[in-house]
Amino acid sequence: MSKFKETKSFDYPIEDVFKGFIKITKREFPKFNEKNPIGIKHSRVVKDNGNRKLKMLMEITKFEKNKVYEITSKINNDRYISRYTFNKVNEEKTTVMLEEEQHVKDFMSKIVVIIQSFLGTNKIKKKITRMSTGVTEEIELMKSKMEKNAKKY
Repeated sequence: MSKFKETKSFDYPIEDVFKGFIKITKREFPKFNEKNPIGIKHSRVVKDNGNRKLKMLMEITKFEKNKVYEITSKINNDRYISRYTFNKVNEEKTTVMLEEEQHVKDFMSKIVVIIQSFLGTNKIKKKITRMSTGVTEEIELMKSKMEKNAKKY
C-alpha cells in the first residue's frame, strides 16, 4: 500500500469551495445525489501504462457536506482511495487536503506502485492543481451569475 498527501488553499469560504467541488464531481458522477451520494457508482474506461484499456469502477464511499468527499476506484483486484478533506481556516479561507491510497494485489501493479512512490507526489500535485483550477473557475462563474442577477433587480 502506498499513500500520498497534498494540500491546497483557497481564498473563499468553505461553502463556496465545497459547492464548486461538487459541481466538478457531477461531471464524473452523472447520477450524483447531494442528499444521499454514498454508494453512487460510475464506471469508465482507462488506459494502463501499456495502453491497454481497463474498466474502472468508481464509488462514492464517504460524504459529509463541507467536510469530506471520498471515492474508491477499483480496477480488477486493485483498489484506489481518494479522500478530499475540507477545512475552514477562517470565514474567507479554506484548505483542501487530498489523500490517496493504493491497495494493489497484482504483481505488476505492485511494481507500478513502487515506481509511483517516487513519482507519485508529482501526480497528486497535478491532480490537486486541476481540482483547484476547476473549483476556482466554478466559484468565479457562480459569483458572476449572482452579480448579473443582482443587477437585474
